[in-house]
Amino acid sequence: MKNKTYKILGLMSGTSMDGLDCCLCDLSIDNNYNLNYKIIDSKTFPYKPKTIQIVKDAIKDPSKTNYHSDYLGQEFADISSVFLKNRTIDLVGTHGQTIQHIDKIMSKQIGNPNFLLKKLNVPIVYNFRQNDIESGGNGAPLMPFLDWLIFKNNQKDTYTLNIGGISNLSKISNHIERNKVIGFDTGPGMSLIDEFVNKIWGENMDLNGRFSSDGTIIDKLEKQLLTNPFIIKTPPKSTGRDEFGSTIINKILKDYNNYSNKDILRTLISFTAKSIFINLVKFLKFNGKNFNFYINGGGAHHPILIKDLKNECQIDTLSLLEDIGLNEDNKEALLISVLALCKFLNIPANMPNVTGSKGNIVLGDILFNKD
Repeated sequence: MKNKTYKILGLMSGTSMDGLDCCLCDLSIDNNYNLNYKIIDSKTFPYKPKTIQIVKDAIKDPSKTNYHSDYLGQEFADISSVFLKNRTIDLVGTHGQTIQHIDKIMSKQIGNPNFLLKKLNVPIVYNFRQNDIESGGNGAPLMPFLDWLIFKNNQKDTYTLNIGGISNLSKISNHIERNKVIGFDTGPGMSLIDEFVNKIWGENMDLNGRFSSDGTIIDKLEKQLLTNPFIIKTPPKSTGRDEFGSTIINKILKDYNNYSNKDILRTLISFTAKSIFINLVKFLKFNGKNFNFYINGGGAHHPILIKDLKNECQIDTLSLLEDIGLNEDNKEALLISVLALCKFLNIPANMPNVTGSKGNIVLGDILFNKD
């Protein structure tokens, strides 16, 4: 019997903090993890400066966030309404905006889902990390679940790299079981680069390497950054902007105030590439032979970062998800849609070898209208 197909809206606000990714898709999944999906529409809605500041304020003081969560929840609801254009849906999955994460202890997202419930009047699935943490896991990263669903039938080993604010890796071998998949955060993605560019030049990103292309790597700084214990920490592991964000940038500006800003930025890019490569080799045994390698996230568009990464890996090509018919900018929102459907159907979606959680865990909470 054919599985029922659901029309689902997935919402993702990542560590880049630059906008809300919206993905409308048709989805079906069964208890044997056979996934079928069709993306109907997707779009990223850039945040207003006020919204970005709201998120930054919440990260600075995560203990007082009711206002911030309500503000962002209303933004999610308004953006979703504009995106849907009165199209009918069955379910919404919303990740919220992570403002604090401590492995195995807590993970806090803002973006009150009640505003979505009131606006769209369909079940809302949210809070995807908590059940994993309560089962002894890190609660992150979540992406290896979707990677496994999509790539588990590939004949070659498949490496996936997401470079958002934070970078995370997965390795999917042919017919590997869900509880044996390896995936983890490697350290910074665009977080340090974007934070530095915003602080020095008032821009949100180093678009096409406009600020870094003339820079020279500062060896002393790079070596210092590479001593960060998270880079060589053994998985399971996950991190966030609270660890790779403004605190590091402020210290660099204090300790390296006699150096060119362009040189500092160029060093941050090189450090980011090296931190990814170190994790590829140390924990995923990457040797550059007989593999597929897919990359997505905002960092996939940064020419100097990608050049550095290719040089480190000694490979000529890093494939984009578009090569297999998946838009690289909506993958995370698709993941949230899939997680929402798994919760709705009571299907476990945790990845024990990725997060360290025990048993088969259904992720997320769900809101229904009382009437």
